[in-house]
Amino acid sequence: MASLHTFSCNHLFSMGICGGSSNPAQAEHRGTIGKPQGGYGHHVGDGGWDASVLYERRFCDVRNRILSPEKCSQRAGQKFDCVCAVYDRILGDRLCLNVQRRLLVGIAYPITGHWIWGGGWLAKAGFYDFSGSTAIHSVGGWAALMGAAFLGPRIGKYRNGDTVAMPGHNMSIATLGCLILWLGWFGFNPGSTMAVDPNAIAHIAIATNTAAAFGGVAATLTAWLYLGKPDLSMVINGILAGLVGITAGCAWINVPNAAIIGIVAGILVVFAVTFFDNLKIDDPVGATSVHLVCGVWGTLAVGLFADGPTTGIYTAGPKAGLLVGGGFDQLIPQLIGIISVGGMTVLLSTIFWYALKVLLGIRVSPVEEAEGLDIGEHGMEAYSGFVKETNPGNRAEPGGYGSYGAGGRTKL
Repeated sequence: MASLHTFSCNHLFSMGICGGSSNPAQAEHRGTIGKPQGGYGHHVGDGGWDASVLYERRFCDVRNRILSPEKCSQRAGQKFDCVCAVYDRILGDRLCLNVQRRLLVGIAYPITGHWIWGGGWLAKAGFYDFSGSTAIHSVGGWAALMGAAFLGPRIGKYRNGDTVAMPGHNMSIATLGCLILWLGWFGFNPGSTMAVDPNAIAHIAIATNTAAAFGGVAATLTAWLYLGKPDLSMVINGILAGLVGITAGCAWINVPNAAIIGIVAGILVVFAVTFFDNLKIDDPVGATSVHLVCGVWGTLAVGLFADGPTTGIYTAGPKAGLLVGGGFDQLIPQLIGIISVGGMTVLLSTIFWYALKVLLGIRVSPVEEAEGLDIGEHGMEAYSGFVKETNPGNRAEPGGYGSYGAGGRTKL
């Protein structure tokens, strides 16, 4: 159902804002904002258009999934059967969930996406983001960060100034999900060529795989040294961090530099998790650390490591990066893009979350959070037979929102 909602919003609105061209000469693509092509009016049987719609629909779904982990775990503790563990737990009910999805996919992303991929002002300024470190991952990360800030932490997450670990129920399934995502990235990044170019696809695939592998190793070693143990959750996030980090420049960066990008991303994500915890921003699965922090890093990396169009990897694209002898010519547009897209997304997300908080409420009652939303939303337990802590008194924080009152949704 979530995928259906995303598809309808993307097809009717997002593609009409983001996916076309601002070039007046391309009259067949004129439509909504920036004069791109619209959801209605395309020619049935146009294979290029149909493929583009399907591909962009998956991009929109990714954005929603980035947001989902922040909200799921915070809305109902750890007992909602949600792959990403973010979205459903933050929102008061399905209405809020669907409204927020439509606002993000239908308004926030298409505007900034058009700036980058629709011939908008960032594209004209020389900003490059091949497969979406900023356009996809940072946008979702900024929206998730604002949602987590408005919602507040899960009950019992922070006590007496300490961070209380609330581990996931099944790390084996989490690891499997990571490996599935890793495999899926070979469609996500090489597919952004939107053409069957064997040389480009092969290079993008090996750069993507290299960054992921080195990100996982770097996060493992960093967690081992910094936290004292090779935390599996950090290993998973390190792999994903490498994938997010290489997404912006996978077509324009050589393989050794892809390894460096992955290493830096793997290190960053470990420290980012603890950084957000110190700010009392409850990020249940590290999604903000992975997608926002490493999305920003990956976008900057284009300005640092892009080979340049004369080296043989590509013939049209970003100028050579700072660390390969290209100066600041490419780094400056990348910085401008990061700041402008982040600012717009934070602004719109703040408006969306505040409106939902005031009008509908974004948090379930403390009792329902303790019991888990599987019961409240679906009338059943997701993990029947597991021993679970459902006593609200064991999770309450004195003087905080852990103080239990009447049932029903509370507008915090």
